[in-house]
Amino acid sequence: MELNLMSKNKQEEILRISENWDSKNLILIKEVFKIFKDKYTETVALKSFCLDIKKGEILAIMGPSGSGKSTLINIIAGLLNPTTGSVYFQDKHNEIKDLTMLSLNDLVIYRRDNVGIIFQEFELFNNLMVFENIEIPLLIKQDKGEADDSEITEQHGNNIKTEPKMSEEKYIPLEKMLTLRGTKYNKLKINSLIEFVGLKKRKVHLVKQLSGGEKQRVAICAAVIKNPPVILADEPTGELDSENAKNIFSLLKTICKRIGTTVIIASHDPLVKKYVDRIINIKDGQVVGSD
Repeated sequence: MELNLMSKNKQEEILRISENWDSKNLILIKEVFKIFKDKYTETVALKSFCLDIKKGEILAIMGPSGSGKSTLINIIAGLLNPTTGSVYFQDKHNEIKDLTMLSLNDLVIYRRDNVGIIFQEFELFNNLMVFENIEIPLLIKQDKGEADDSEITEQHGNNIKTEPKMSEEKYIPLEKMLTLRGTKYNKLKINSLIEFVGLKKRKVHLVKQLSGGEKQRVAICAAVIKNPPVILADEPTGELDSENAKNIFSLLKTICKRIGTTVIIASHDPLVKKYVDRIINIKDGQVVGSD
C-alpha cells in the first residue's frame, strides 16, 4: 500500500512538473540525496541537490575530489539512482520523465536515445579501429521507426548520395548530417566527424596506437554521433596535458554549439571556465556558488 501511494504521489508530481515546465529547460534536478552505505559507514555524496539545466547550454560542474561531481553525472546518465529526490528530463518527444521512476530497461532506452557519455579514461575498444569505435553507438541504437531511404530522399532531395567519398561530404552541414536517419547514412556521419575532429589520417588505425588527445577526440565522436540531446563528460581532460585539454574543450564546444546539444562537464580543471556558458561550484554534495 505504501509503495502504491508513493508511486501515485510521484505520478502526480510528474504531471504537475509537466504542466509548469519551463520550455528552456532540458533537465530539472529536485532535492536529490545520494547516500552510499556499507556495513560500517554511510557517505552522503549529494545533499538536497537542486539544479536546472537549459537546452543547448554548456555547463561546468566544478569542485574538489569527492565533492559529488561524478555521482551527479552518473545520476543524470541513469547509471545511479538517487536515494531520494527526482531527476526530470524532457525527451525527444517533449515528454517529461522522472528518471527515478523508470525501469532498468527504460533507463537503457533513455541512455541509448538521449545521452552521449565521455569518460576520463576514454572507455574505447583499443583493439578496434577508430571508425569502428565511432560506429558502435549507431549499431546499438538501431532506432525502430527510422525513416527509410525513400522518405529521407523525399525530405532532403537528391543532393544526398549513398556512400559518398570524403571530399563530397563537405556540402552537408554537420548539424544537418547528424539528424539524418537510416543506416545507409552511417558511413557519411562517421567519415564527416572523423574529418571534422582532424583524424582523417587515423581512421583505420587501432585506438591503442593513438595518443591521449586523439583517443578523446574519438570518444567525442562516439558520444555525438547519435545526435543526443545531452552530452555528459566526466573529467574529460583528466588524462591530458594542458595543451590537449584546451583542444578537447574547444572541440567539444565547437561541435556541440553547432548541433545544439546540451553539455554537462564535471571537472576540476580551471581551463574549462573559458569554454562554458555557466559554472556550478559544488562542495560536499551541495551547490556553493555559480558563475
